[in-house]
Amino acid sequence: MADPLDSLPPKVAEALRRGDKIGAIKLLREVARVGLAEAKTAIDAANRSSQVRKPAAAAPSSHTPHSPPHQTRAVSPLYSPGLSPGEVPRRSSGIGFVFLLIVAAIAIGLFWKLA
Repeated sequence: MADPLDSLPPKVAEALRRGDKIGAIKLLREVARVGLAEAKTAIDAANRSSQVRKPAAAAPSSHTPHSPPHQTRAVSPLYSPGLSPGEVPRRSSGIGFVFLLIVAAIAIGLFWKLA
């Protein structure tokens, strides 16, 4: 029985043997000039019909095949936990509010004095 991976281009078959399904789809799209759906269907079919396994010599990994490896991300000085993306943190000081109350009190006092 022929290996279904033999019908794929060599680089695509090698990527699929390594377990890099997304890389195999990208390579197939590039080499065969097909769309995403066609490439995905072809890779899925080849993957289902062959017994593709990762080499036993591969180093054990701390992450599951479907979870990305742990990556540290740069923390922005604007990042605050609990904020939605794009949400600007509020200032915690009430100095502006106090200043506004003082100005309003002076304005009301002047208004009453002149009236």
